[in-house]
Amino acid sequence: MLCFRLLRNGRHLATAGVSDFGVVSAILTWVRRPDDETRDKPDVDLHLGGSVGREYREHLKWCYVNDIRAGDVLTVEVRDDLEPDPPRERRLDEEAGWTMWPASN
Repeated sequence: MLCFRLLRNGRHLATAGVSDFGVVSAILTWVRRPDDETRDKPDVDLHLGGSVGREYREHLKWCYVNDIRAGDVLTVEVRDDLEPDPPRERRLDEEAGWTMWPASN
């Protein structure tokens, strides 16, 4: 299975993958808004997550980092020789009548 291995400054953060049908994504976001606390200091965050299940209603989160700084080196390796880490969080859509719970390790 293909996995995304995420590193920050050479340090392993998480390895994400799903064995069946699903989605895995690594998202780096920069936000600077004109009228709140991000006006002078933009937010930069990194999310490694995905979804699985019928209609992709089960959402998975392996990693969320909200203190990314200038100079950080972020690496996403696409690998087929690794096993994914268990997600830190799993959540079913509330429309389906489910809520969030911690993933079992």
